[in-house]
This record gives sequence, structure tokens and C-alpha cells, in this order.
Amino acid sequence: MPDLTPEEVGSMLKSLGLPAYPPDLPEIAHRVNAINEALSALTHQDLDSTEPQSVFWLQEEA
Repeated sequence: MPDLTPEEVGSMLKSLGLPAYPPDLPEIAHRVNAINEALSALTHQDLDSTEPQSVFWLQEEA
């Protein structure tokens, strides 16, 4: 994913109804891009073929 520009981050904030202060946008964009980069490095399991499994047991099964 290409890095977001401060202008793109400002547009996203405004579309969410959040304040977008121009002096802060470069720092916010830098942080968002760093988070995106860190998340893209994570391995993603193939969850399309995995059935969901409950982590809570019913009282009858306990």
C-alpha cells in the first residue's frame, strides 16, 4: 500500500467528522503510514478454509 499523504489523511479525518489541524497532519500521516507498514509485515493465515470455533463452552459441555 502506498504511503498516505498529509492531505489524504486530512480528507479521511474530515470525512469521519474528526478535527484535522493542518500543522499536525504530517505527523499523523507519518504515524498512520508506520502502523500500516507494521501491519503489512504480519503473516496472515488462510482463514477462508478455517471453520470458526467458539472459545466459550456451553454449561452442558463443561
